[in-house]
Amino acid sequence: MACSKHSDKNSFLYFVFLTAIAYTIRVTTGDQSDAGTQAQAHIVLIGSEAASEKIPLVLIQREGFSPGLTETFSVEAVDVGEVKKVELSHNGYGADSGWFVKEVEVDVPTSGKKYFFPCNRWLSENKEDGKVVRVLSASDGQLVTYKPREFFGVLLTCRDC
Repeated sequence: MACSKHSDKNSFLYFVFLTAIAYTIRVTTGDQSDAGTQAQAHIVLIGSEAASEKIPLVLIQREGFSPGLTETFSVEAVDVGEVKKVELSHNGYGADSGWFVKEVEVDVPTSGKKYFFPCNRWLSENKEDGKVVRVLSASDGQLVTYKPREFFGVLLTCRDC
């Protein structure tokens, strides 16, 4: 139903529904002594329904990803549906920006699913194949499910209608 106050023939009423949901992303750096990086990391979530924008993985209390540690990030992004792949990358900052990533975990509380993406590869211009971007596929048989958290919507209306 159109708003009667704003319904002249030159006005259009557009509705755009972009559902942003919460994700918890965990990235585990390999335990080799040179596995860490101070480069700025990013992730793109690729799902059955959509793909997210490039999401920066910002470290709050550290200057970089440290060997053997798992860093946790709480982010909001478009609902991509079933998470099929992730694209992990970094900006190459620093003299030794190489990063060995063991695995990535994506937890989607609204659907009650955790996806696991093994990597075990370097994101490095100087090691392995020289790539700083990796597209990782979800591990078959490692999907964890749990009771999803409830979602509460918000209804916006036109006050002048």
